[in-house]
Amino acid sequence: MLPRFARACVQGGVATRALRSLSLNAPVRRTSAPVRCLSLSTPNVMWRELKATSQVSWRNKPADIGQIVRAKYVARKALGGADGFEPGEVLESGTVSFRLGSGKAFGAFDEAVVGMCVGDVRRIRAPHTMAYGVKGKPPKIGPFEEVVFEVTLTGCVHQMHIEVLEAEGNDHSVESIVAAVSRTAQSAGRSFGNLLANLASKPGGRG
Repeated sequence: MLPRFARACVQGGVATRALRSLSLNAPVRRTSAPVRCLSLSTPNVMWRELKATSQVSWRNKPADIGQIVRAKYVARKALGGADGFEPGEVLESGTVSFRLGSGKAFGAFDEAVVGMCVGDVRRIRAPHTMAYGVKGKPPKIGPFEEVVFEVTLTGCVHQMHIEVLEAEGNDHSVESIVAAVSRTAQSAGRSFGNLLANLASKPGGRG
């Protein structure tokens, strides 16, 4: 069975269509200084609630709403600090795959991953409303707790092009995606060829 990220790509036909068309002028500036994220849904709220910093930037296409992405993350305690982004002890870490703007991941990810390129690392300071909610995640994450996420974008689907951070052979999930897409393309090609052959063999068909 294909991993979730691969299944999502294949089921979406890989040529992922945006859920909605938005014109955003640099939703997050690429800088090492603290910046604010412009919300795609409630701008006036997120200007106050969510801030992020970009630590690394590679030369790839930025992720946008509607695209399937994969990211590694580390959740840490928010200590504040001079810039508001000082991370504390590790609370949780993992990898998540989701469609940007779908609401299937942390709200902070849906907002701050937009504009990231594969290889980018962002530090996101998120309130409980965009992280673990009013209940938290006991025993490490308390109710209403603000956290700092360190997020690395490791994969993104741009229509028929898949960008990944890992080198070939290091990530079975990505290899599964590429293999599945290749099989789909080959199957479509054979089906089209068979259709032409059948049409040509029928009376009145062109040889």
